Amino acid sequence: MIRTKPFSRLLVVFLVLALTFTMSVPAFGESENLPDGNITVVENLELTEPEGAIEDLLDGPEVTSGSIEIKRVEVLNGGEQQALWRNAERWNISRYTVYKGNDPVLGGEDHDPDRYYTTARMVNMQDPRTFFLEITIPKGDYTGIGDEAGQFNPENVTFTYSPNGWNPIIGTTTAGTDNLPNARTGATDARIEGEFIIIDASVSFDGIGRQTRAEINRPYLPYYDNGRPSASIWGRIGEWPLSVLYEGNEIASMQLRTALSDSHQRWAEMDAWAQDYIDTYGPQGGTEYGDKGRYLMVESMGKSAEGRDIWAVVISDSKASVDYHLNTTVPLMNTDPALMQSQLQDESFNHRGVLMFNAIHGNEVQANGLLPDIRDRLMNEDTVTFGVRDKEATQRVLPTSNTNSGGTRLGDGVGRSDQITTVELDVDEFLDEYIVVLLLWSNPDGNERPQRTNIFGQDPNRDGGIFAFPETRATVRCLTKWDPIYFAEFHDDVSTFQIDGCTPPTEASLEADLIDNYMVKLLDAVGYGALGNSFTNFSIPTRDMVSDWDAGALLYSASIAMMNGSLGSTWEFPMNNQDAIDSGLSGIFNLMKYMSDERDGLYDNKLEYKVRGVENIDAKDKVDPLLTSVHWLLEEVRDQVIFEMNTAVQQARPRPKDADGNELSFFPEYWILPVDTSLQFSPSGVVEALAAIQELGGVEIERTTEPVLVDGVTYPAGTYVIDMHQGRRSWAHSVLYPGFDSNIYGSALYDGNTVTSWPAQKGFNAICSWKTDAFKGKTEKVDLVKQVVLPGNGEFVIYKNAGHDAVRLTNRLLNAGKDAWMVTNYIPGAALGDIVAKRADVLEMAGPEINPIWGPLALSVFGIDGGNTPPDSSVATKLVKPVIATARPSGNVLRFAYDSLEFTDNFGGTSASGPGAVYVGTSATSSSANLPQFLYNINASNLSSANALGANAVSAKSGLSGQSEMLGKADWCASSSVAANFGLFDKLFAFNATKYQDPRSDVKVLAAFTDEDDIYLSGRKGANNASQLKGAIMAVSGIRAESGT
Repeated sequence: MIRTKPFSRLLVVFLVLALTFTMSVPAFGESENLPDGNITVVENLELTEPEGAIEDLLDGPEVTSGSIEIKRVEVLNGGEQQALWRNAERWNISRYTVYKGNDPVLGGEDHDPDRYYTTARMVNMQDPRTFFLEITIPKGDYTGIGDEAGQFNPENVTFTYSPNGWNPIIGTTTAGTDNLPNARTGATDARIEGEFIIIDASVSFDGIGRQTRAEINRPYLPYYDNGRPSASIWGRIGEWPLSVLYEGNEIASMQLRTALSDSHQRWAEMDAWAQDYIDTYGPQGGTEYGDKGRYLMVESMGKSAEGRDIWAVVISDSKASVDYHLNTTVPLMNTDPALMQSQLQDESFNHRGVLMFNAIHGNEVQANGLLPDIRDRLMNEDTVTFGVRDKEATQRVLPTSNTNSGGTRLGDGVGRSDQITTVELDVDEFLDEYIVVLLLWSNPDGNERPQRTNIFGQDPNRDGGIFAFPETRATVRCLTKWDPIYFAEFHDDVSTFQIDGCTPPTEASLEADLIDNYMVKLLDAVGYGALGNSFTNFSIPTRDMVSDWDAGALLYSASIAMMNGSLGSTWEFPMNNQDAIDSGLSGIFNLMKYMSDERDGLYDNKLEYKVRGVENIDAKDKVDPLLTSVHWLLEEVRDQVIFEMNTAVQQARPRPKDADGNELSFFPEYWILPVDTSLQFSPSGVVEALAAIQELGGVEIERTTEPVLVDGVTYPAGTYVIDMHQGRRSWAHSVLYPGFDSNIYGSALYDGNTVTSWPAQKGFNAICSWKTDAFKGKTEKVDLVKQVVLPGNGEFVIYKNAGHDAVRLTNRLLNAGKDAWMVTNYIPGAALGDIVAKRADVLEMAGPEINPIWGPLALSVFGIDGGNTPPDSSVATKLVKPVIATARPSGNVLRFAYDSLEFTDNFGGTSASGPGAVYVGTSATSSSANLPQFLYNINASNLSSANALGANAVSAKSGLSGQSEMLGKADWCASSSVAANFGLFDKLFAFNATKYQDPRSDVKVLAAFTDEDDIYLSGRKGANNASQLKGAIMAVSGIRAESGT
């Protein structure tokens, strides 16, 4: 239980002074969730006191027969520079202080006046250090000190320390190394005092990642910069026994922490802290953490695929402020933002903004130090002090090519410590205006390994707009819940400290001008703060890089934030060590200072985004000029760069035209999503999409209460409608509209797909209407839940086999031993491929069942009455539980698909055969013939092999080149049980160049682009070269008529 009473704080300080930091103190309670390695988080006792700290100090270190006291710790590399920046007395962003031995306060007679020391008491893998120890053991039978029989010989003292199998101890004598000449390990003296032997000794610990090449932002050479840690290195973080041996036998030991830096903590440590905090203060949080009376709440925004919590730490002045923001401010800004704008003007404004930080790539571990440090500074300091570089001490460096970044760096002749102003952030004043939310890793599975991707090998920072993975969905829920002013996500491995969020081209559904208003100013605050510490450079691609770093897609977390009007950016740190953490903290707190100073303007900018939503404004004159491939800040220096800058390409938002050729607004008045089967081929797909739009985006959804005639179509009662007059209208539009012609921007785009379009990618019908008040007074607001629509009362039903839920339901039926049939011939009201089952079985299986990815999951089912008798074999085939002829993948996207669709068992390896066997890829055995084949996304030669459809089944589509992402007009096969329910669908989404042509006569084409000239709808392929995909075949089926090899 965490305690912060003044008396306990005072007692801890006295004890620490008395024991001179004899041990590392655990700051988190034990947890059964901790991985191997005895992980315990160590925090500065002046910041956070855990329950048990006093007791641990009284007990002393865990020793076998003696005790160890750390007297001082010497910095072996870069001490002179570290002393400039790591000074907790000067700037309390620093956790510890590096000082020279002659320091009048921290130094002493036992210090070398010309060397440098640190108040940190841990092994820092990127900062070599020497620990000076005083070891006390019982005198026992020793007669004296020396090398004679019966005497204690200091030369026989050795040390062992092995974090996760790593031996960082340098040598076994007092001699140093060529790299670290002051390193020394061994006993230097021993003496007898009463009944004890006192041993003076030192142990030097090496660093990893030694660099001798000068790079931007490295403050000295040689330099220790390991980069992204391996699993082995990551496993070293924690407390491990430092053992003192005499003639090979242990005489004393203590627990000593190893970490990548003094600030780094593994996710498991942060998780243990979060669990302990909730156990102590409950889910509603409290004000007892720290002694400043500030409010801290910890809540889980969801679970990762492996079941780890995705924690949000909320910091505010009070619980009342948090409740007011969630219950009053967020609803008001999305319904009446104009009122809030007027309150800003008449000074009656009483709302807080939100600042949110996150990390997502599991091996980009800078956030493992930054996030806990931000928490502790805000909870434990009256003011946070840090350095900010004077702008007059810097210069702008122009880019040297279209893809190389320029930036801001120290001016010529400016020293690293010159022209820095110390700035104070009053924490209480800041929390009067803002709430801070820290997401303790939105990809905890990746961070614990550590690896960039999630457990399925997929990059969650390319899942924006699609939201396929639980981790991404948790992030989006958090963003929508708190609706922040600004969102930053920590990344790494860009030497220039690259920070950005508004580089064009910008996705058309975002408000480019509102992003542009403040983003560079915010990032300048970050950059100049970082330059106030050890960094010498920062880069903002918006003004420093012509192409290759953009917001043209919704794939990235920062872009997701912008869908709700937040300003979002990514920070790419140059390294993962203490220098980078301290420089980052300086940037973070200068950002907070700027946001406090500019609160009214930033909030008004956010509210303007919401006003455009509520009033459904298409701000053409403001947005369109910024939908360009080269930002205006770079255009200003076009004649100053030494290369030929890309030509600026500009295009407007894709606005349709009415029947008379008049341009319509980019945003319709309504999105209409019918679920009646006469108007919709995938009603369950609609419900699944709308449930996500509401849950993840906070979008208000309505349902008609009576038939409504709109644009010549009568929509029955029960039709879903999104009225675009709402604060979150852009969120809805961004996932529903077809997309824009991104090919026009060429190489200016960074990576990933630019097409989001859920109707196209998930396969359902969605209609826009620009008719004002078309549904006024004829709808009701609804909270989306999964629907089961099965009219009639017959014993059997026939449900549509279209969408994910239909596949899940069929799997559930078969897994439970229930009967199910697939429609293979004409049944009135049904399509080929639909499923027949007993009504009672369907209702039972559609209820919440445990899905391996999503947990308890109810299903949407739409169908017709199937009568009271099972179907005849002439019109339907009874299904058997599939036996999948491949081993269940352990961690890739195929495993995700299997688990999400509930193909959860019966994986038979390569030996599976017989009825119901499903062969994946080329897993069919050589003796297997007459197998039905469904093939897509494999090259034509493999498709035409004996293992597939045989010789000349298809040929590769010729003439495809360049980026092949395109949404286009298409035809689907209505006579196939695989594709029949999509027979009325008229779109296809291509994401690569694997397309076919010239099918053999027995090969059935399931889906193909049309031969029309105007097939292009959106994407990187572009209207100007979409003709390459005319007639291209996406998927085929057929029978494997002969045995393969």
